[in-house]
Amino acid sequence: MKYFFVAFCLVFCLSFLCPTNSVFSNEENFARISDDEVFLLKSQNNEDILFQLPTSYFVKILDESDDFFYVEFDGIFGYTPKDNLTKVYQTPNMPFPKDITFSINNSVAAAIKTSPKNDSEILGFAPSNQKLKFFGKTVGDEAISGLGNCWFFAELKTNDTTIQGYVYSPLTEQLSNIPTNTEVLPTTPPQNSDSQILSENLTNPSSLWLVGILLAVVLALFLVTFLPFHIGKNKTSSANNKVVKI
Repeated sequence: MKYFFVAFCLVFCLSFLCPTNSVFSNEENFARISDDEVFLLKSQNNEDILFQLPTSYFVKILDESDDFFYVEFDGIFGYTPKDNLTKVYQTPNMPFPKDITFSINNSVAAAIKTSPKNDSEILGFAPSNQKLKFFGKTVGDEAISGLGNCWFFAELKTNDTTIQGYVYSPLTEQLSNIPTNTEVLPTTPPQNSDSQILSENLTNPSSLWLVGILLAVVLALFLVTFLPFHIGKNKTSSANNKVVKI
């Protein structure tokens, strides 16, 4: 029974080195934006929109619930419905579009606002001909009659400040073309055998300290289980070997 107890403890400890779900063990978690209208959301509410995400690019998955992923898109954090994304099992070379900018047209200074609403707070102003980084677009109020309701979510960097917010798109020009991301990445998990998974985990430097701790625990369990038994056995043997003389 004692041998069974020690064997059980050893198997239990080693099981921590063999996770059943290791498909992301060596890669970051990404998902492709596979539909035309996928939005980054402020919360797990489909109406709470930050901006539309560009099709064919990726979001980095940080956490998940039943229906949503919590993700990062080029430094902006939010939620996306799971149904609108396709998981990939390799890190993309270019997960986000690069160097996508637009300019403020040369006749105005455009307000950067906290939301695409006429009455929202103004965070700052971008002067004419100023270039801003473009993240995505969304629908808001029609700030100027007859010019539509499209707003850009953008970033303005100056020497000492960074402002992120919404700019009314009719006040902008020269938006960069966003090329299609044509990377082909696997959409099914790699089929690693149990022995491969164990080998990868055991050779991972971050796991070596855990191996040492587990071995020390097993040794301690062995000593606690068997040492008292052997001490008691030796005492009994010594007592039986004594000769009582009359």
